[in-house]
Amino acid sequence: ATDGLNYANELFYNYGDAFRGEVNVDSNNNIFIGSCVRGNADIAGGSTQPNYGGGDSDGYVAKLNPSLSMLLWSSYFGGSGADAIYALEFANDGDLLLAGGTQSQNFPFCSNGQDPNWNGATDGFILRIDANTFTPVAGTFIGTGEYDQAYFLQTDLNDNVYCFGQTAGTMTITLGLYGQANSGQFIRQYNPTLSTLNWNT
Repeated sequence: ATDGLNYANELFYNYGDAFRGEVNVDSNNNIFIGSCVRGNADIAGGSTQPNYGGGDSDGYVAKLNPSLSMLLWSSYFGGSGADAIYALEFANDGDLLLAGGTQSQNFPFCSNGQDPNWNGATDGFILRIDANTFTPVAGTFIGTGEYDQAYFLQTDLNDNVYCFGQTAGTMTITLGLYGQANSGQFIRQYNPTLSTLNWNT
């Protein structure tokens, strides 16, 4: 299988989408990789999802030691459709934040967030993973019923989560914020537990 290349239908939406993914380093210099795989991959360290979900691809995250000599932890993130991880960030307490796109109606991990339901077509998502146990502690879909994906993440000093993404649907602009109605890109801010959408534009 060709891993690390995102050619899944509609997840591959823009020029360059095939190569989306992220590498980041935690406070102990461990190296994290977020990407996608198209079949069996190395799984280690009490994986969050040890088995491939199916479909064209699954999101995949791996943690390696600073010298890259040992795979410390890795996991699939996907359901029965196509899934991919594009963004990998750390919360203030070290928890792992992931974002990407999914075409899986049964995509796991998003049951306790601001939007717990897959909305159809392609949805974006954000997940918060406990840094010590690698169990999901929060997750939300981002979707309109049309094509939607989440591409970049960042946090602020209060641990609010910012997400930049793309939509072919209609998202409401929060009252009082600058924005262009019915445009194809969005920025939104969630509270740290992903249970509340603070604003969207």
